[in-house]
Amino acid sequence: MKPAIIVGNFTVILSLVVCSGAGAWWSRGEVRITPFLGYTLGGEFHDYYDPYYCADINLDNGPTWGVRFGVGLGGSTALEFSFAHMMSEFYSGDPDGFFGEDYEKICDADLFILQMNLLFDLGRDPVSPYFTFGMGATQFEMDRGTDETRFTVNMAGGLNVKINAYMHIRSELRGYLIYIESGDYYDDYYYDCDDWEYLYNLEATLGLSFRI
Repeated sequence: MKPAIIVGNFTVILSLVVCSGAGAWWSRGEVRITPFLGYTLGGEFHDYYDPYYCADINLDNGPTWGVRFGVGLGGSTALEFSFAHMMSEFYSGDPDGFFGEDYEKICDADLFILQMNLLFDLGRDPVSPYFTFGMGATQFEMDRGTDETRFTVNMAGGLNVKINAYMHIRSELRGYLIYIESGDYYDDYYYDCDDWEYLYNLEATLGLSFRI
């Protein structure tokens, strides 16, 4: 997606937040905890192993669980901290395979994603859409080689469905953009990327929010 399109969409959404007058879901100082379960579609980044070999490094799809902790700032806005754990694996693709692209597993990988977001409520109960964006870090823990931590940004949208005054069902679709740079992912494999390589992940979750 081109940067101009991203900026344009972001501007439109913020304009809707400001102009809608929505502000029923987050009162000032209100605290909500949201445990969630979901599934993440892993992305890929391009790898140059040596002058004679190149392939894509793929992160496999996998289950996700975590928790979000939000504090209302008043009106339609909240500050939210989130933790997500994705269980997956890395594998390499060889575009020169006889039948197309052959794949070889590199290692098992657990992704621990910590983010701080601003959340904007776009409607009122009982069904309230919302938009959120923020940044943080992703810790890659692998069964071979060294663990890695990478800068991460995210953007998400979803729906809150009211059950009662203290509980909401929360469904969400969140995209992660993880910065990748040169490093040692495991004992005998070295990946060497361009300076602007990113790993894109798409996460779908369903959670239950509790008002404290």
